[in-house]
Amino acid sequence: MNWEKYRQEFPALNTYTYLNTAGGCPLATSVKNAGIQFYNDMEQHGDIPWDKWMLKIEETRQKLALSINADVDEVAFLSTATQATNLVSRMLPKGRVLMLHKEFPSTSLPWLHQNYPVTFIDIPNNQDELYTNLKKAIQPGTRYLVTSHTHYITGFRFDLKELSAFCREHHLKLILDATQSFGSIPIDVKSDCIDILWFSGYKYALAGYGIAALYINHSLLNDMEISEVGWRNVEDHGEMWYDRIAIKKGAAALETGHPPFAGIFALNQGLDILAEISIEAIHKRLTELTDYLLSCLVKNEMEIASPISEKYRSPIVIIKVKDANQIEKKLIQHNIFVGKHSNQLRVSLNFYTTQKDIDHFIAILKK
Repeated sequence: MNWEKYRQEFPALNTYTYLNTAGGCPLATSVKNAGIQFYNDMEQHGDIPWDKWMLKIEETRQKLALSINADVDEVAFLSTATQATNLVSRMLPKGRVLMLHKEFPSTSLPWLHQNYPVTFIDIPNNQDELYTNLKKAIQPGTRYLVTSHTHYITGFRFDLKELSAFCREHHLKLILDATQSFGSIPIDVKSDCIDILWFSGYKYALAGYGIAALYINHSLLNDMEISEVGWRNVEDHGEMWYDRIAIKKGAAALETGHPPFAGIFALNQGLDILAEISIEAIHKRLTELTDYLLSCLVKNEMEIASPISEKYRSPIVIIKVKDANQIEKKLIQHNIFVGKHSNQLRVSLNFYTTQKDIDHFIAILKK
């Protein structure tokens, strides 16, 4: 694989040692151009390309469905993952929810706001004990396990086969925020028995801000009551019926108004990049880069706070330091960008990262 070819797609990498994909990925030039094309069309032609835009949206929907092995009518486009969580929490029947401590707020707060009983579970040092803790937390009425696939401040990643088997055994619906994982590891919603999944586009999906995707399995979607209605989520919306409601079938019923065109077109191009490389190849690349980063940290006696086991780790590596604020400022002076939480640095790799990037980061960090 010619990784340098793909690295050249990201101009920001000519200036920065960018190790913060978990915060937000720089845009590839082709992705930027795909979004800009929408604004160019509007500038030159106004609303005349509407039909062309709608065809592009359905093309993107097909690519998205293929990327996670979903049916086309099981996926919808939204603006943010937060919007997805709120929609889902309003449409599902009430029941007890299991969730990990220190979950990303947009994944947890909507359930609390809708008055679901939520039990938060610690992530133990020995991750193999996690399912013991989850099992102990199950009570009568526990219906859902809601979790990030990859945890944003610990780097912990669920093994989806293991997680889905646990959910099936205990009759739990598996609801997954894949914002920190989609594009970095293969996800198959059918074989992994995922009931609901969403992700924002601005991390490993390569698409920037303003676009998110939502998958809902048919078995749930058919029984969910749509909580919002607008001119585009009704049958025959072009007829503009204003005095009757007949909701569309499928996940597109969650798209109530005009689409986030630029974001969808950027996602279209991001999906093309991921498909051209293949998410399997990206995962292999990230496994090798993470191996290298971890070995460098161990060699230099730096304290790693994220999982070491390949089964539970991710491209997000957490390093404990004495003064994260000061270290972050020093790294920025050298155009090195990482994340920071409390007294921990969060290094998040992507396929465009090189061993040279890691070596440079380690050399400056040692100082």
